[in-house]
Amino acid sequence: MILADTSVWIDHLRQGDAELARGLEAGQIACWTISLPYRSPPWPRFAP
Repeated sequence: MILADTSVWIDHLRQGDAELARGLEAGQIACWTISLPYRSPPWPRFAP
C-alpha cells in the first residue's frame, strides 16, 4: 500500500505518472480522505 500525498497527485494531474497510474489500477495507492485544517502554533510570548 502506498499513501500518495497532495504533491504526488498534483504532479500526476499536470504531467502524468505512469508508475502512479499502474499503482492506481492495481489498487495499491491510498489517499487521506479527511482534510484537517492546518493551524500554526501560537506566536511565542516573551516575558516583559
